[in-house]
Amino acid sequence: LVSLWVRTGDTAWLIPPEALAIDDLLAVEGADRQRITGFEPGDGERWQPLDVTLFMGASNLFVRSGRSGLEFSFGYQLTAVGYWYGFLRWGSNNAGALPALVTPRFLEATGLSVGDTVATRISSGATSGWRPIRLRIAGVVDAFPTLGDLEPAGSVIVWQTPLLARLNAEIHSTVQPNELWLDTPPTSEQIAAADEVLAIEPILQELRAQPMAVGLRTVTSLGFWMAIIFCVAGIGSYLYLTLRQNEAQYAVLRALGMSERQLYAALSLEQVILIVTGLAFGTGVGWLLSQLLLNELPLQIGDALSKPEFVVVIDWGAITLVYLAVLLALGLTVLMTIGLLRRQQLQGALRGAGSSI
Repeated sequence: LVSLWVRTGDTAWLIPPEALAIDDLLAVEGADRQRITGFEPGDGERWQPLDVTLFMGASNLFVRSGRSGLEFSFGYQLTAVGYWYGFLRWGSNNAGALPALVTPRFLEATGLSVGDTVATRISSGATSGWRPIRLRIAGVVDAFPTLGDLEPAGSVIVWQTPLLARLNAEIHSTVQPNELWLDTPPTSEQIAAADEVLAIEPILQELRAQPMAVGLRTVTSLGFWMAIIFCVAGIGSYLYLTLRQNEAQYAVLRALGMSERQLYAALSLEQVILIVTGLAFGTGVGWLLSQLLLNELPLQIGDALSKPEFVVVIDWGAITLVYLAVLLALGLTVLMTIGLLRRQQLQGALRGAGSSI
């Protein structure tokens, strides 16, 4: 049994009742009766009202069985008509402490440590006031997005979903409504309107699952492939023009006894060293710029600084795949360029150089 709810009648009372007494609660199904709770003082149960106008406690005046019952005193403030009053059994919905993350300053101010449970209060709105809640320290974070280091006693971070679920279950006025129930006639117009409302969620899921529709991945992929194409074209053009310019020197090396395989192996090794050196230098410059610039990106909301320090995490696995693709493309370019040069006669280039001298 988690909670009890009592609804007032639809007629206003001139003189409200003083109290409501409850003893045994039975679940009746056919001829079977199952005892749920008896509200005995030693059973470990503790009940609390969900409305500030109620008072409650154990009673020895209205006892059906056992030693005591439970009495709810309304006083003279029960004037609402058709109003639901709730009573929550403490230890049912509040049994498990909510996990929370805290800052180091909070641990220093409270003397607590990870794994400890702390009882605190949380504001549940202007009408409901502060509600007691228990938190279990699950971990420590140095910084958190949108949370500045402004509180002298530190900060506590709680997951919103279970927190709202617990507050909504304990408080008569909902803290943050997250469901909307419509009672409409079963006509085609109403059903069509409901279908249009429900169709929003699949659209959002599709947008989240396909970032290409947003355009971020499209721009990134296009920029990457454009860079690869221009890089391969530049390396290929430079290699071809360099080999044509030094064609006479290569012919002299062939005349001195260097085999064709040795010559083209030396040319390939030269280009590989050039490409690998360029990639290593570019990687170093990119890493240095990311460490210098990304850590200092300004991010704040209003006047309060609300960013933690950026931690630059480099995915070396993905970068390795990119480098392998670049090396493969450049290697094919080198082979194609050397293949074109092999069709030309180096002896002719040497004769042309000799006649020009």
